[in-house]
Amino acid sequence: MAEKPSQIEREIEQTRAELSVHLHELEYKVRDLTDWRQSVRKKPFTMIGLAFGGGFLLGAALSGRNGRWHERGAQ
Repeated sequence: MAEKPSQIEREIEQTRAELSVHLHELEYKVRDLTDWRQSVRKKPFTMIGLAFGGGFLLGAALSGRNGRWHERGAQ
């Protein structure tokens, strides 16, 4: 049995409304995940550890060869 145009229109409007709700939920989740301030509030010690580790790795990467000349001078 074929659906009437009015039924199809109602289904389309209902689907649009559901998609709108899902889109707003997705926007909220993305904002929540990308807000670094909220992450720091939720898990401050984890964030401090990550900052320390990132700083250590960045320092090691940037020192590279500059840190080795001290070894050669001491010999």
